[in-house]
Amino acid sequence: MSWITKQEIQKILTTIKKTTNADYMAAVERSKKYPFDELQRRVLKKLKPKMSVDRYKQLLQDIQTMNPTTRHRILKNILNDYE
Repeated sequence: MSWITKQEIQKILTTIKKTTNADYMAAVERSKKYPFDELQRRVLKKLKPKMSVDRYKQLLQDIQTMNPTTRHRILKNILNDYE
């Protein structure tokens, strides 16, 4: 007979809690519908506290002027650097 360990129960409960959270579900849906926008949102959320207001505004302007392919590549590189 196989018994479920306390860690396995905790993992199951954590997964249920996470996947039934309304904010988490909304973020997952946004990520599926608009993956590039979600990537940009996540990167900017991480960078904002680390930058001055002027540098952050300049970054936003620079990002908006990039073509989508370049923007995606740069945002992925920044995200990888922070993870």
